Amino acid sequence: MLTDFFRPWASPETTSINRLPMRPALLPYLDRYSAIKADNTSNKLYQSLDGDWDFKVFDTADEAFSEVDGLTSGKKMAKFDGSTEVPGNWTAQGFGTPHYTNIRMPFPELPPQPPAGNQSGVYRRIFGVPGFWKNRRVVLHLGGAESMAMIWCNGEFVGMMKDSRLESEFDLSANLDFSKENELVVLVTRYSDSSFIEDQDQWWMAGLHRSVYLYSTDRIYIQDVAVTAVPLSGNGGPGKLGISVEIGSDSRTDKDFSKDGPFTVTASLSDHQGIQLVNGSSEPASGLCNSNWILHNREHGGQRIKFELQAESVQLWSHEKPELYDVLIELHDKMGNIIECTGLKTGFRTVEIKDNQLLLNGRAVMVKGVNRHEHEDVRGKAVTRESMIADILLMKQYNFNAVRTSHYPNCNEWYDLCDRFGLLVVDEANIESHQFYNEVCRDSRYTAAFTDRVGRMIKRDRNHPSIIFWSLGNESGYGPNHEAAAGLARGLDPTRPLHYEGAVRAEWGQDEYHYERGRSVTDVIAPMYAPVEEIIEWAESEKPEGDDRPLILCEYSHAMGNSNGGLKEYWDAFKKYDCLQGGFIWDWVDQGIRKQSPQGDDYWAYGGDFGDTPNDVDFCINGLIWPDRTPHPAMEEFKKLAQPLEFDLSDYECGIIRITNRYDFTDTSHLLFHCSLMLDGFEKMELDLDVPSVLPDETAEIKVEGIIDGLKSLEEGLRISSGREISLFVSARLRVQTAWGAAGHTVAWEQRVIPLENKAPITNRPYFRPDDKVSDTEVEVSAEGIRLSNGRASLELGAPQLSVWRAPTDNDIIRNLEGQEEKPGYAWFKAGIDRIKCSGNTALTDGYISSEWVTAADGKPVGDIRYGLDDDGALDLILNLDESLPELPRAGVRFALQNEFEDLCWYGRGQKENYPDRKAGYPIKFWQSSVTGEYVPYILPQEHGAHCDTRWFELERSAPERLRLRVSSANPFIFSALHTSAEAIDALTHTWQVKPEKKTFVSIDAAHRGVGTGACGPDIFEDYRVEPGRYQLKLRLQLF
Repeated sequence: MLTDFFRPWASPETTSINRLPMRPALLPYLDRYSAIKADNTSNKLYQSLDGDWDFKVFDTADEAFSEVDGLTSGKKMAKFDGSTEVPGNWTAQGFGTPHYTNIRMPFPELPPQPPAGNQSGVYRRIFGVPGFWKNRRVVLHLGGAESMAMIWCNGEFVGMMKDSRLESEFDLSANLDFSKENELVVLVTRYSDSSFIEDQDQWWMAGLHRSVYLYSTDRIYIQDVAVTAVPLSGNGGPGKLGISVEIGSDSRTDKDFSKDGPFTVTASLSDHQGIQLVNGSSEPASGLCNSNWILHNREHGGQRIKFELQAESVQLWSHEKPELYDVLIELHDKMGNIIECTGLKTGFRTVEIKDNQLLLNGRAVMVKGVNRHEHEDVRGKAVTRESMIADILLMKQYNFNAVRTSHYPNCNEWYDLCDRFGLLVVDEANIESHQFYNEVCRDSRYTAAFTDRVGRMIKRDRNHPSIIFWSLGNESGYGPNHEAAAGLARGLDPTRPLHYEGAVRAEWGQDEYHYERGRSVTDVIAPMYAPVEEIIEWAESEKPEGDDRPLILCEYSHAMGNSNGGLKEYWDAFKKYDCLQGGFIWDWVDQGIRKQSPQGDDYWAYGGDFGDTPNDVDFCINGLIWPDRTPHPAMEEFKKLAQPLEFDLSDYECGIIRITNRYDFTDTSHLLFHCSLMLDGFEKMELDLDVPSVLPDETAEIKVEGIIDGLKSLEEGLRISSGREISLFVSARLRVQTAWGAAGHTVAWEQRVIPLENKAPITNRPYFRPDDKVSDTEVEVSAEGIRLSNGRASLELGAPQLSVWRAPTDNDIIRNLEGQEEKPGYAWFKAGIDRIKCSGNTALTDGYISSEWVTAADGKPVGDIRYGLDDDGALDLILNLDESLPELPRAGVRFALQNEFEDLCWYGRGQKENYPDRKAGYPIKFWQSSVTGEYVPYILPQEHGAHCDTRWFELERSAPERLRLRVSSANPFIFSALHTSAEAIDALTHTWQVKPEKKTFVSIDAAHRGVGTGACGPDIFEDYRVEPGRYQLKLRLQLF
C-alpha cells in the first residue's frame, strides 16, 4: 500500500480508505426504551474502547508505518513507551509538546507535503468482543484523530481516515477473532496533507481526541436516518415530520434474508409525555403517530425509503423554548420481531432568509453569538461533557443565544446539548487554509477534501434543530472548491442556508470586502471585524437586485486580554437597522494550557512556552472566559447589551416605567420585576413590581406610586443630607429555576441616575461603623508632597506623580509579535512615555506647586502638574501634556501609599473593572472589595482594575493603626488601586511572575483611553482617545 509514489499522509486526493459512509451518531438498540433514552450502560450492542491504550511515539511517519506494517507478516510491535489516555492528545500527556500558530503553518513545507520530521504515534488496544456478536456486523467508531489515522486489526490493514474533527467508521467483521482477544492498532500522524486545510487559530495537537467504540448490528441494519420537522402553522398547530431511512445489508453472511423478509420499518413520534418510559413502561406511553412501510429484501447494498408523519399539534423549537420530540425508528423481520431500533430527538422549526433578514419560525431574530473552540487547559482538544455543559450554562446566563463551531464540527454531544438547552448553531466544516489562502481553494487536488468535509458534516448533523447554518469553513479564500462544496451542501440539505465569510472578500486576498459577491456559496453576508461605520454604510445602501441577504458578523469584538471596548456601538447599530442581525464575538475561551512555574505554581501557558517555533505567542488567549471557565469582566458588558428587555425610565418623576420585551418567542411571565431607589449608591427603598405579561416586541407601561413617594422623601431629606445623587434601578429576574439558571438570576436591568442641583463633593461618609472617629482633615501641600492629618493620625502621600502610562493591553500592542508598528503601544514606547521622571518642582506665587516631567531615557518633555488647594480646600491638579506626544493611554496622577492599605470601597461603576468604552454593563452603586481582589489575572499581565464614573473611593489600613483615606470629587473620575505598578506589570509575560507589593498604587485619571479591540479589529472610537493637552482634577482628601 505504501510506496515511494503513495504516502496517504501526503496525498490530498485520497481522503479515506475503506471508510464506511457517514451517518448520524446513532447507535443500534435491541429495545425501544434504550433507544429512546440513548442508554448505553446496558446496551449489549455497544462497547467502549476509551481508557488507557499502549502507546509509542516515533520521530517520523515513515518510521511508524514501517513498524506497524510489519504486523501483517506476523511481526510483533517493539516495546511501547507507556500508555496514553483515549480520548486525549498525546501532546498534552507528556509525549511531544503542543505548538501554537495563528496563520502560518508550523513547518515550512508547501502543500501537500507535511514535514519530514512528522512525529507520529502508534496506539494499541487489546480487547475481547461478546460471543453473540459472531456472524453479526461489527463497526469500529473513531471519533477524531489529529491529523491522519491508519487502522490495523489482528495484523490486517483495515483502513485510513482524514479530517481531524469528524468521526470515521470501519467494518471489522472480517478481522475479528471471537475465540480470543483481539489487537487493534492505530497509527496517527501529527501532520498530513490535511494540515494545510486545518490551519486554524488554535493549538496544533495530536492523537485520538474523541471517543473510540465498537457497535454491532445484524447483517441487515439501519444505516442512516434523516428527519425534517416542519410546522404547518404557528405554535400549537400541526407539524409534518419527513423521515428518510436507509437500510443497509451485508452480503458477507450465511443468513438467508429471503426466509426473514420482507422487513418492516416503523417510525413513531412522541412528545415529552412519552419520555415517561423512564418510569418503567415498556411501550410508548404517548405515540402521536406511527406508520409502517414494507422493505423488500435486497441481496446487496442498502435501500432508502421515505415517508411522512403528521402530528395534530406540535410546539415549536427555538433557542428560547427548545421543545424536543422523540423519533423512534424500528426495523422488524416478517414475524414482527425487532431486529434493531434507534432513536433521536428533533424539533419543529423553520429557517429562511427573506427581505435581508434571517427568520426563525417566521420571525426575525437577533444573533447574540460567540465563536467557540473546543479546548480544555489540561485535556487539550479532548473536551468533557461537564466542560460542554459549563460552557452552555454560562452562555445562557450571559444572554448568548448562538454559537459558531469555529472552525470545525464539534463532537456529537455538543449538538445534543445545544438542542436541549437552546442555542442556535452555525456548524462549520473543518476547512481553513489561512497561510495558503488564495491557493488551496483553487487546487483541484483538494477538491475532494472540501466536498468530503462539507458533505460528511451535513450527513452527520442534519437532524439537529439547533443548527441554522452550514458553514463552508473559515479563511480559506474563495474558489472552485467552495463552489463544489456549496453545490453538494444545497443538494444534501435545501432546508438550511449556507454561510461563508470569504465569499464576500475581494477575488484575491483578505484586504477588502465586496459585499455584493458570493451569492452562490453564502446566503448571509458574514464579514469579520468590519468597523461599525462600514456595516452602517452597507445597511443604509441600496442592495443589488435579488440580494436579500442579511449581515451577521461571523467574528467581531476580539476578546484578547482586557478587551471588548466599543461593543455598545455595534449593538446600537444592530438595534437600529433590521438587516444588521448581530454576530459572533471572537471568541469564547482563552486557549491557555496549564503548566507549572519554576516555583511549582500553576499558570496558563501560550505559544512559545513549550519551545514551539515558529509561534504567535499569546494570540490564542482571546476568550471571554478563562480556561477554568471563569468569566472575564467583559462578559458583563455583553450580558447587558444583549439583554432581552428594554426599560424606559425617562418619566421617573411620574413614577412611570416602560418595559419592552425583546425576546423573540417568549412573554415575560417567567420573570419577576423589582425596582429600588438609591441615595449615593445605597439602597433606600425597594419595591416588587406588578408587571403584566408582555408579549414579544410589545411594551407595557406601569405606574409605580412608590417611586413618586420615594423620590419626594429622598429629595426632602437632601436639604440636610450629605448626599447629592439619587438613582432608580430596575431589574428582571427568573421567577423559578430553569434548565440553565437559578431562581433569582438577573436577566436584565437598567439604571437612571438622577442628578441634583447640589454639586458639592460628598464630604461625610454615607455609612458609619461604631468605632468611627470623624474629624476635619487638614491638607498641607508642598514641594515635598501632600500631608494629611486629622488630629488623631496623619498620612504622607508624597508628591503626585504624572500618570500617562499603562501596562499595554493586547489591543495596545502584542508584545513579541511581529507587525505591531501601527499599534498605539508602539508609538508610546517610541515616545518613551513608558518610563518618565520628575525633572524638578517649583513653588509658584499662587501657592501652587509645579512639577515638570520628562522621559527617563532622553529627557524629552512629557508635561507638568500644577497642584495646590483651591478656595474650598480641595486638591486642585492641572495637567498640561506636551502637544508633541502621540495620543496617550491616560491622563491623571498616581500616588504610592507606603503602608498596607487593603480594604477598598467606592461609589461608582462596578463591581468588576470597567473602562470608558466598556462600561454599560456595570451599574453605579456602592461597592466593597480589597486591593488584592482588584487584581485581574489576564494570562498575559496587562492594564486592569479601573473603575469609571467614580464619585468617591476609600482605602483602609489596619496597621500601624486603623486609618481610612477617602478621595471624592464633584466631577466623576476613573480610579484603580492595586498592589502592582504599571511599570512592574509591563515587564511581565505570565501570571506566575506577578509579585504584589505591600504598597498600594492609586491611579486617579481625568481621562483614560478605551480598551477597544485593536489586537484584531478596529481601533477605539475617537471619543475614547486621550489626546495631549490640558486636564484637571479637583479632589477632596479626608482621613478617618
